[in-house]
Amino acid sequence: MFTITQRPELTVGQDSTEIPFKWNEVGNPIVYKGQRRDFICVIQDNGSGNAQMLFLGQDLTADLIVSDIVYFQGLDLYQGRLIELTSVTLVGSDTEVDFATSPGTQDIPFVGADDAFVNVDTKENYRIQYQVFRTSDDAELNSVIFESSDSPGLFEIVAGDTIALEEAGNVIMNVSPIIRPYLIADIDADLTSIDTVYDDTNAYVGFYIKYQEVWNGDSETLVDDSANDFFAVLGARQIPSEFGGNLLEYTTPYGDIVGESYGQASTSEVSPSPGTYEDASVLVSPDETGNIFVEYSVNITAGIGVSQIGQVNLLLKLNGATVFTYEILDFSVTEDTLTFSGSSQFTPLDFGAPGFDEYLVQIVIDPGSGGFSSVSGSAEVFSSELAKFLTKFDRPKMWRGFPFVISAVVGEIDSTSTVLVEYFDASGGGLTSGSTSIDTYENGIFIFDVTKDVPIPDTATTCVLTYNDFGNGTDLAIITCDVVSPCENPIMLLCRNSLGGVMQWVFDGSTEMSPDYGQDRKAMRRVLFAENINENEWNCLQDFIRLGEVYRNNIIEFTSETIKTSTRIGHQVYTLDSEGNKIGVLAIPTRNRTETKQKKHKFELEIEYPEEFTP
Repeated sequence: MFTITQRPELTVGQDSTEIPFKWNEVGNPIVYKGQRRDFICVIQDNGSGNAQMLFLGQDLTADLIVSDIVYFQGLDLYQGRLIELTSVTLVGSDTEVDFATSPGTQDIPFVGADDAFVNVDTKENYRIQYQVFRTSDDAELNSVIFESSDSPGLFEIVAGDTIALEEAGNVIMNVSPIIRPYLIADIDADLTSIDTVYDDTNAYVGFYIKYQEVWNGDSETLVDDSANDFFAVLGARQIPSEFGGNLLEYTTPYGDIVGESYGQASTSEVSPSPGTYEDASVLVSPDETGNIFVEYSVNITAGIGVSQIGQVNLLLKLNGATVFTYEILDFSVTEDTLTFSGSSQFTPLDFGAPGFDEYLVQIVIDPGSGGFSSVSGSAEVFSSELAKFLTKFDRPKMWRGFPFVISAVVGEIDSTSTVLVEYFDASGGGLTSGSTSIDTYENGIFIFDVTKDVPIPDTATTCVLTYNDFGNGTDLAIITCDVVSPCENPIMLLCRNSLGGVMQWVFDGSTEMSPDYGQDRKAMRRVLFAENINENEWNCLQDFIRLGEVYRNNIIEFTSETIKTSTRIGHQVYTLDSEGNKIGVLAIPTRNRTETKQKKHKFELEIEYPEEFTP
């Protein structure tokens, strides 16, 4: 039996609040790990204080022979090691096996019951064959069956000595090289259309694997792992990365649970001192916009008095004192059981609370005048950080007169969503607002053209974009953008950033133009400059520059769909005009230097337009 021990996902949370994050960058290894486990057993005491393997319902007397050397490993209590079998006995339909260390033949003391397995040296050239399939249509992504690169063979005997060769049977399968060819750098969104939301299918693909144990002359049945599907994104995380190649903090909702606690009950049978049920609360840090987001779940059973509950309050506390009752929560009572769950988001400063790095959020259940005769069950409240839009800019810029697009990873637990667009003037006063909605969708990376439905007002200086779960009104991601007016001669470029999302920038300083005549072709080149930018912007603009081979496109038919004549493998840059029309250009690698002590920086980029056709 081959057991998958790790899949390409990160799981955060506790108990019922665990959330899997399945989005992975294809530029980093996307790894499955597994372990060969030939025969599964339980460990018991052999009656003499030593460990004994019990194979329930298995007659293994032909597979496990006295004096055989096999690999043994407990799942919890017993360390993996080579052992020698000292006794193999069939007891009814079960097989009992005594064993000792190898070398040394020392008995192994019984330290507790455990599940375990053994691998035997009878499967020559043991290996794992695996295939990758696309989730959307079950198409096979690799026509050639891949095999585990390091065959997890058990061990071999050389001149009478036992030499361990990956005896634990561990296998690592990296599926990134298989998936990468199916992701495309091109941005196919038609920004000239009336659409405001685009499913960026070039940037991601859902996948799963099938695998099979194979050895000389035999194999096990093919295993279909389609119940565990994941997503690969055309991007890469950089060192250091807290979450490896996973896009956890960009996936909605970001379920990084920073605190969780369970309630304690106190009871009283009579008034005027009714019992209360309070959860132990959770410390919550506001996000960059000052918002607090909490989720809660309560399921308690109370005796006499549960139907007399007055209300359930969500409190905000500082230094143990209640600052305000933010919300009276909805709840339901079924017989003697009180249940409710939900989420709340608020800004403490809006309620007159002083600005603090942390606040205490607490649920308090008021049992009314009757009190609780008894209480059991639990309440929990936890905090989740908001996700990020799929951009590397701390504060993206929105240029008047040009489209503004931004990407977001839409997670599988969403139902319907919207991006709320709010503009503000220099004094912070609100101007206009509107939204761009996705009515129904599945997992995906979506591009939002936010200014098409909600144009930029003349006096706007900032814009706040809020990605919202429309089903329950929860904000999932928030980012603040600066609204600017371009200078003369603006050139907007659009490409895909290293995370897989879209990125745009207007180069509006002076430019230099000159033709290029290399490789028997004529094409115009332009050197662009971005000045007075901060360090974050300087670093983000590096994504316009990628290395890779350039090839000429094979243009069979010249139509309005033709927007480029050459392509750099793995990268595509466009010029974008005010109407949303794109022209594919090449970004010529340019070494940019800056001094980190400077508050403002300068970035230079050379681009090459499509070559000029000649008769």
